[in-house]
Amino acid sequence: MVLFSVTVFATETVLDKKLFKGKVLDKETNEPLIGATIYVQELKSGTATDISGKFRIKLLSGKYTLEISYIGYKSKIESIDITDDMYKVFYLERDSKEIEDVLVSGKRTDENVARASMSVEKIKIQQIRQLPALMGEVDVIKAIQLLPGVQATSEGSSGFSVRGGNFDQNLILLDEAQIYNASHLMGFFSVFNNDAIKEVELYKGDIPAAYGGRLASLLKVDVAEGNGEKFHGRGGIGTISSRLTLEGPIISDKTTFLVSGRRSYVEVYMPLFVKSNPDLEGAGLFFYDFNAKLKHKIDNKNIITLNGYKGWDEFTQRSANFGYGNTASTLSWMHRYNDKILTNTSLVYSKYNYKTAASIYEGESMEWVSNLQDFGLRIDNTFLVNESNTVKFGVSSTYHKFYPGFIKATGNPLFSEFELDPSSALEWGVYASNIQELGHRLTLKYGLRFSIFQNIGPGTEYEYDDNYQVVDSAGVVHKSGEVYNTYFGIEPRIGLVYRLNSVSSVKASYSRTNQYIQLASNSAGGTPLDIWFSANNNVKPQLADQVAIGYFRNFSINRIEASIEGYYKKMQNTIDFRDHAELLFNPHLDGEFRIGESYSYGAEFMLRFNFEKFNGWASYTLSKTKREIPEINNGNVYVSPYDKPHDISLVATYLLNKRVSLSATWVYSTGNPMTAPSGRFPIDNVVLSVYSDRNAYRMPDYHRLDVGVTIKTKERGKRKWNGEWNFSLYNAYGRHNAWTINFIEDENNPNKTKAEMTYLFSFIPSITYNFRF
Repeated sequence: MVLFSVTVFATETVLDKKLFKGKVLDKETNEPLIGATIYVQELKSGTATDISGKFRIKLLSGKYTLEISYIGYKSKIESIDITDDMYKVFYLERDSKEIEDVLVSGKRTDENVARASMSVEKIKIQQIRQLPALMGEVDVIKAIQLLPGVQATSEGSSGFSVRGGNFDQNLILLDEAQIYNASHLMGFFSVFNNDAIKEVELYKGDIPAAYGGRLASLLKVDVAEGNGEKFHGRGGIGTISSRLTLEGPIISDKTTFLVSGRRSYVEVYMPLFVKSNPDLEGAGLFFYDFNAKLKHKIDNKNIITLNGYKGWDEFTQRSANFGYGNTASTLSWMHRYNDKILTNTSLVYSKYNYKTAASIYEGESMEWVSNLQDFGLRIDNTFLVNESNTVKFGVSSTYHKFYPGFIKATGNPLFSEFELDPSSALEWGVYASNIQELGHRLTLKYGLRFSIFQNIGPGTEYEYDDNYQVVDSAGVVHKSGEVYNTYFGIEPRIGLVYRLNSVSSVKASYSRTNQYIQLASNSAGGTPLDIWFSANNNVKPQLADQVAIGYFRNFSINRIEASIEGYYKKMQNTIDFRDHAELLFNPHLDGEFRIGESYSYGAEFMLRFNFEKFNGWASYTLSKTKREIPEINNGNVYVSPYDKPHDISLVATYLLNKRVSLSATWVYSTGNPMTAPSGRFPIDNVVLSVYSDRNAYRMPDYHRLDVGVTIKTKERGKRKWNGEWNFSLYNAYGRHNAWTINFIEDENNPNKTKAEMTYLFSFIPSITYNFRF
């Protein structure tokens, strides 16, 4: 008995672990490196840093060899001797082999296998910049469209569909501020200037409980923070646009700034096309955007950040012009109570507005303006309970102000002024979640979000009969501040990861999301004049339940990541529009909607390569998306406008030497669904068309190859100016992919109809000079 007691005591003493804590920082800027890896060679395991660059790990007493690494930085090997609890700060230098001043998405080398979330994609900003460019402009959303489960809604568009969802079912956040239209230049570019971006993360289904309001995805785009040590600049001069970014400290390293601007000059080329198309005489087309970020570190526990964005597009002709743009701003205060509790409070403002003006007849004109504004507050808390539990909880509130349109006419028109009823709504969210490790193999991620949506006066409610006609044209008028309609939503989020071994895991997730605002659009790609509207007494919130399961496996010391995910998503209160719906200038828009159900399912295959010279991925998506709405297609099931059963993306970048890198992308997808004439018949000497079932036909399949090469200038000592040339060829083999197909009467036989295809691009070469100093 005595021997037994001594043995137990000795065992407990030997197994007594010490707490090793520390931080990983950028050597130049002292900025925390989020997701840096601390790998213990003797144990063949390790941990990663949190949002403050901190880490915690328990080790037995003894000597260890640590490898500290972060993508884009030189790895560091250090030896430590653990005899008691220990704290140490590690500083990493940026890798000279990488482009200087590039901020990338940091992650553990085995994150593909280890992280609790699934259906999440990250792309390095550096890799995005190396991809072939359309018209010389590398674009974040064009890179997102190359991921599995993500598809472009139309040729050249910045709209994207995730797992069969509408493009308005994507929540796009720029430093927590909503972006309602992420396109520039009619959709060919996005509003995100890659020089100003720090991190890009896309959630395709397993959306964190902290966020809601959309059914399909969450795209988080974080703006870079200014360099705290030195003044730096970077930019580029391209085929149709140029950009410049400046950053550095203000007075001391406690206050930093970043400003970034971009401007296109498409109008310079317009005179070249006037001879072939006289209608373009006097035409102009341009966009600009501006990012600014100011960060001030009050002390070690308090940081204040102010971020702002402004962008605008304008197109002019002799008889018409229109413009649209986004404004977004976020003021955030991060307060750390101690090593375990962190609070981030944000005031958020965003605005999307557009205008159009046209000459109707000589001396008569019309102007239409519209906007949508958000005023929001977020309070997000992180509580590190212990090594096995990370709790997050918080609250958000957004006041939506919808101003659908004010139309003013001059001259001698049929009307002088016309205003669509403005409306307001308040959207609330309260959430709590936890990531809990149960042993070395199983990790659970669970949470609950409770959402509330309230229509607030002034506003007018209309009642519709069974034929969708307004019962009382005057409606019920609600006074300012009156809450006249309320919806509630309970949204559980559950996920798990089970580590089969050090290089493979199985993951599963379930999520429920509600969407209270949506877009009225007859176009699959969207247009700047589409109308945002909210749930009300006639339109219920959309609801989605999604389940997913996947297998994840890494090879070659985590340099090759492989995964397969299967998902099923069912959506209630799906909104579609009746045939020939009238969406513009319509005060009774609710009467154009038809509501039913839809569902989407599929499998996504991904193979990603992360070698020193060769990077890229290959993905294949097999999917199906269908709708069932009683008043559409005779109540029969039909495919969604975003149904593309087969989608393939191949992406590769290769570092030929220190100065030259090559890149290529190839994409293939099934053609977009479409409704087409299936016959013709004469009535009273007029030949009318008979149309097929909704989306019964398809456009031709889509495929395209893009190639690019980047050549850096020679390094000459310690000169401050460095540059590189990027040469890209978009649609390298000149494929004529269908943008639209119109059906017109055959000139030779009025009883026949022929299809006329419109395509946007043949091959497009571009040259961009990028620089930094």
